[in-house]
Amino acid sequence: LTSFSGFTQVMTTSPAILQENSKNVVLTFHADKCGVAALQNLPSSTALYVHTGVITDKSNGAWTHVVTDWSVNNAKNKLNYVSRNTYTLNVGDINTYYGVPSDEKVLKLCFIARTAAGDVQTKDLFIDVQEKGFQMALTSDVDSYVISGTTTINFTVNTSENANISLKVAGKEIASATSAMELKKGYTFKSRGYYEVVATATSGSKTLTKSVTVAYPNPSPAKPYPGGVPKMGAVKNSDGTVTFCLAAPNKSSVILIPSWDDYQTLDKNVMNYQDYQGYRYFWTTVSGLDNKTAYPYY
Repeated sequence: LTSFSGFTQVMTTSPAILQENSKNVVLTFHADKCGVAALQNLPSSTALYVHTGVITDKSNGAWTHVVTDWSVNNAKNKLNYVSRNTYTLNVGDINTYYGVPSDEKVLKLCFIARTAAGDVQTKDLFIDVQEKGFQMALTSDVDSYVISGTTTINFTVNTSENANISLKVAGKEIASATSAMELKKGYTFKSRGYYEVVATATSGSKTLTKSVTVAYPNPSPAKPYPGGVPKMGAVKNSDGTVTFCLAAPNKSSVILIPSWDDYQTLDKNVMNYQDYQGYRYFWTTVSGLDNKTAYPYY
């Protein structure tokens, strides 16, 4: 799922933070950020449409109140060409546009941008709809907070009302704003390590905090796979440990991101590598896993 709580935004919104009671909502589709080459740099004569619906508190995580069937193209779901790679969709009032009854609460807007024929499309895109009142969002211009070299990340803090905003990296304030609804600041991460980026906004007696961790882990070291012949997947060893192995040609580093470590990016899970019969295999051995427990990881 692509959620716009922190990463590069394929769909941006006006207002910047969508809420239950937002009015005059306009969505902007940035085709150059969607990852689909066939949808980029198109002329104004090539029409694009959205397949769009919502997720509500009664839909159990599924799309509902879908505006049109997949094959239907009309003015309501057509993206308006603004300039190369930039399109808008005028939603106005969320509940009215999607036909959501008053006893349902919209949690997310859901989109697939596509060609008129539907033969080229983006992946599913989601935008959070927050509750009424004072809200804050922390976003950036990168697709991942795991970096492998010196990287400048541009952060944006938005609030739903005027607030005193502060942005810190590793405990040091890098930017602030008074009585503002937006704060932008770039920061260059040069050294390996793990950096907590914290945004704080205060309006009256209310203070909100959002944070992300930027991980710049160590590279994968060269180390022979136990026994010399790599075995793909998760292999249980006689001592109860498990060795995880992945073939990843042309990659220089791989890291295991496991549920048993709360999906954190940790140096202890950086995988070793061995080149074998023309391929590069990455591996690491983990202890303490229970035989009867299912462990998601990536």
